[in-house]
Amino acid sequence: MTPDAISLLPADIRLIRSWAGHPLCMVQELDESFDAVMMIGYHSAAGSEANSLAHTLSLKPHLIRLNGRITSEFYIHALAGSMLGVPTVFVSGDEGLMEEVKSTNVAIGRCGVKKGVGQSTLSMTPKAAVEAIRKGAQAALQRDPGEGLIALPKSFALEVTYANPVLAYRMSWYPGACHSGERTIRFEAKDYFDILRMLNFVT
Repeated sequence: MTPDAISLLPADIRLIRSWAGHPLCMVQELDESFDAVMMIGYHSAAGSEANSLAHTLSLKPHLIRLNGRITSEFYIHALAGSMLGVPTVFVSGDEGLMEEVKSTNVAIGRCGVKKGVGQSTLSMTPKAAVEAIRKGAQAALQRDPGEGLIALPKSFALEVTYANPVLAYRMSWYPGACHSGERTIRFEAKDYFDILRMLNFVT
């Protein structure tokens, strides 16, 4: 956010800048006291052609799969919210991600503001995007926020595939992980926080 935009925020807002290294990552400081999560400016997962900037958490992973599903930053952090009982109610970003959000939970509000075509991006103007996001967020808050909760699986199998095979070998030494295939490591857990903590170290 620009200094001018920050100055428009209410006085009781808290801002988090940069990365602390907490396993909650982009939802650092989230806890059960929050009513809802909104994600603005998100993008498709690593491996997607829907956005030329598609990646997941960093540029190291070629693909991240959770229980066999290609996993985006949206899904990782929406599950983190659900783990704490906080629903995700609205997401904005590229059109490819909007399809993922819809297929995950149709009750989550969506606002697609851009479309990736090869290395190019077809997008709304900033003014049009701000207005569309504002209207979408307002509409999302009129609905029952609890509908945005995503059911947590009973167990988790995380697979991280790297573009660089050297990374796969190195990261396979994370406690509980194994080198499961070409450029791929695997980690299983019952507790989703263990998945978040692992991702913090291997991506």
